[in-house]
Amino acid sequence: MGKKYRVSNEYFYRRQERLLRHRLRRKNKKYNPNHIPLTQNNKRVIPPTELILFKNKEIKDVSSTIQLPEIFSITQNSKETLNKLYEIASLFFKESSLTISILCDHTKSMDLSALIILDIIIVKGRKYLNNLGFKCVVNGNLPPNKEEQELFIFSGLPKHLNLLKGISPQVEILDPFCTINDTNLETHRIIEYYDKCLRRNGYKLNNKGIAYFNKLINEIVDNARIHNGYREKFYCGGFYSHNIKKGQLSIISFGKTIYESLNSESTSENIKTKIQEYIKDQKRFFDVNYNKEMSWTVFALQYKISRLNSIDTPDRGTGTIQFIEAFMDMGQTINNDKPLMSLVSGNTHILFDGTYTLKEEKIENEMVKVIAFNKNNNLKEKPDKNYVKDLDIKFPGVIINVEFFMDPVYLEKFKENDINER
Repeated sequence: MGKKYRVSNEYFYRRQERLLRHRLRRKNKKYNPNHIPLTQNNKRVIPPTELILFKNKEIKDVSSTIQLPEIFSITQNSKETLNKLYEIASLFFKESSLTISILCDHTKSMDLSALIILDIIIVKGRKYLNNLGFKCVVNGNLPPNKEEQELFIFSGLPKHLNLLKGISPQVEILDPFCTINDTNLETHRIIEYYDKCLRRNGYKLNNKGIAYFNKLINEIVDNARIHNGYREKFYCGGFYSHNIKKGQLSIISFGKTIYESLNSESTSENIKTKIQEYIKDQKRFFDVNYNKEMSWTVFALQYKISRLNSIDTPDRGTGTIQFIEAFMDMGQTINNDKPLMSLVSGNTHILFDGTYTLKEEKIENEMVKVIAFNKNNNLKEKPDKNYVKDLDIKFPGVIINVEFFMDPVYLEKFKENDINER
């Protein structure tokens, strides 16, 4: 007989742990972020950038019947809305045939940004599954509120949910999937859209209105294009309600957050120095509800703060200020409904409702416009937590959503014969 070997308890337990680790690796293999699936013909299909950025390996078991929240809005309910969008995106990584139902039975309020992102996820996700050889069917219903139904239809989403049968509203859609790489042409497309909407009611934008929209849109569109990095995906959508004379504009870019863009190697030394000086004063306020990313995002809104601002390009970083100024110029409130603007980037949500505005402050012996989101408008003080919020969930890029009323000062009424000629 050969020798008998005694296996120690320590060896046994080490072996069991090793086997368990291997099993867990095999089990979690499908959640590998670098996983590239193969079609039946062994061709690799890379998921679209928007889906990759929305992938969350912690989300596993999600029902394909999706009930949208009561407030499906980036502006008013960012955290719950983004969580729901992550859930929907996760469905497309199951890599199998799929029927998705998007239900709006209890949805009382929406904004354009939430609907456009939902539309992007559905369009890109369905195409991705089709390329893999799987069938994807998407259906759903309209929200009960007539005002929200109008926005829902304008967003273009019903086209992808097969809900437009029997519905023939006179709508003008600013298609977010229309990609124009020229900032001036994109700005012209947006201005032309709102002018076309107004003409249905016998109005048009006057020269002041055109200049106002140009100021509102041009620089921010340009900023969205150049600050996103190598994975930049850019979308712009619009909406205008003839019933309540209210419009929305949504600018969405997938890629780098404002913080990631500003905190890059390409940021000039001058801007880096200014950021460090600003952070010195802000560090003492950091807690669970206020952090470094939030403070940097607020600072990025200030005059001439841009990673591209340098001796050679001293005027970079003025576009955001112009955008905020144009929004503040709206100023009009109808039936206690105020114009709103929200900015979401990374884990940060910033709300503009007119409570905090741009004011001239003396900084380094120079009078510059500042918005610090606190009572004293002081960048050395902590921003108001009701206006600068931590979402505890990341949006991979930047969302700007503007809700506005068209002030008569920017409009010109057609004469009777002008209307008849159209």
